Amino acid sequence: MKFKKYLTDGVSSDQLTIITIEVRDPDNSLGKFLEELKCRANPGHSFSVLMDKEGDNPITIGFDGDGSFFVGDIDIKKPIKENY
Repeated sequence: MKFKKYLTDGVSSDQLTIITIEVRDPDNSLGKFLEELKCRANPGHSFSVLMDKEGDNPITIGFDGDGSFFVGDIDIKKPIKENY
């Protein structure tokens, strides 16, 4: 069994956190970011994200590729537009 499959198949629901975000994002920027995060959050692939590098207080967030960070599912729901 490959290492990645071992890590992702062994994830139980009590190890997962569900995060719900409501956002107005007409360009789907956050959705694209989250999808890219999921693609890159692979076992064996560590990386950092630098936020607001030109700002007064830039922050770097690191993701460890040892298998502890795992994105199981991303569900982006578009609201149904009602006619007014």
